[in-house]
Amino acid sequence: MDNLNFYKYENEKSLLVVNGQGQIKRLYCPFPVTNNVRQILAVSAIAAGNDEKIYYKINGTYYEYSSFVILGN
Repeated sequence: MDNLNFYKYENEKSLLVVNGQGQIKRLYCPFPVTNNVRQILAVSAIAAGNDEKIYYKINGTYYEYSSFVILGN
């Protein structure tokens, strides 16, 4: 087990995601997301809460990630 490397799937400025082709990619801030009213917003930072959920920082406020869809190329 000493030879295994463990990587966090998130840090303040990036997030590991699985793209539409099934590849794991690291997405760096800022990246675009859309909300439930189809507004396009930019995520400037990422945080993991004490509840183990991921939060996106958008316009200075943190929101739970599940409220947004990441927009890709």
